[in-house]
Amino acid sequence: MLVGSCRSATPPAAADPWGPYAVGVMSVAVAGSVAEIWYPAAPAAERAARQAGATPDRYDIRDWLPARLARRVTPGEFSLTTRAFRDLPVAPGSHPLVLFAHGLYSFPEQSTGLTTWLASWGYAVAAPDLPVHDLRAYFDYTARGFPLPSGPTDEQVLTAVVTTLRQQSQAATGPLAGRVATADMAVIGHSQGGIDAMAFASSPAVRTYIPLAAGFAGSHPALPAVPSLWMAAGDDHDVSPDLVRRVYATAAPPKRLVVLARSGHLAFTDLCLINPDHGGLGAIAPLVGSGTPPGAPFTSSALDGCGAGFAPPATSLAQIRSAILSDLSRWLPASG
Repeated sequence: MLVGSCRSATPPAAADPWGPYAVGVMSVAVAGSVAEIWYPAAPAAERAARQAGATPDRYDIRDWLPARLARRVTPGEFSLTTRAFRDLPVAPGSHPLVLFAHGLYSFPEQSTGLTTWLASWGYAVAAPDLPVHDLRAYFDYTARGFPLPSGPTDEQVLTAVVTTLRQQSQAATGPLAGRVATADMAVIGHSQGGIDAMAFASSPAVRTYIPLAAGFAGSHPALPAVPSLWMAAGDDHDVSPDLVRRVYATAAPPKRLVVLARSGHLAFTDLCLINPDHGGLGAIAPLVGSGTPPGAPFTSSALDGCGAGFAPPATSLAQIRSAILSDLSRWLPASG
């Protein structure tokens, strides 16, 4: 049972309006790495922050590149401004936890169009760095022909996030004291992170899991008997809708599959919105030398869903937000 008073988090009637909360973001140390936490904040707190000169949080792709490559990229050229403000006070109430697992060769902030928006509807959304397959790992190991380093598995990292947030929420003091509900939670993941979501859904506290553009070409582990929402991009050349349908068919009910028309693999991320007028994210490729192998970050084969022929990012994002909030509102409602 959620306690404390907070603003209504009834799901929207329209496609995807911003929720009743402002949104804060903070970084939390987890398992030797970091997790970004987006959370509900009072609108008055945002107004006060703006009046004090604060600006919305911004992330830069170069922060997730190894130092030797980041030096080749102009600061701010490949960045994105979000709607969250860093370190705002968390709104009163105990907010349900949603875990977000990023994709292969990516980073925690990859989908702030979704994570910040969910926070505006009353959820605490935690996205950890998954260091064995993040963007740095690609350039430090895969692109140089080195074996990936040993380290905590994605499931171990997600577990550590839950443990850390539970401890901080149960503490007598601190910015998250009494503010994050971890007894019931949801897990969302994109691509490789969607496979992580399937695995983590076996946790007893998970009430629903949501794989985004995630599937298997062959056999896969058994899925837990937990409600699920599956989303696929209709023109995904990386993980085809058929691969998603194949796994979806084995999921226990209740379940739902949503296929986005004219959308590609990155429709579930912010990445098509970065540097759109000067070559997009692909303009990093010649700076960092990521032309090989096919599918390497920033190459055309890895930017599936960006550009002409695909639905505008805002169109796909509205469908994604609406479907996900509908699922969460049913199985993990935010306190009203």
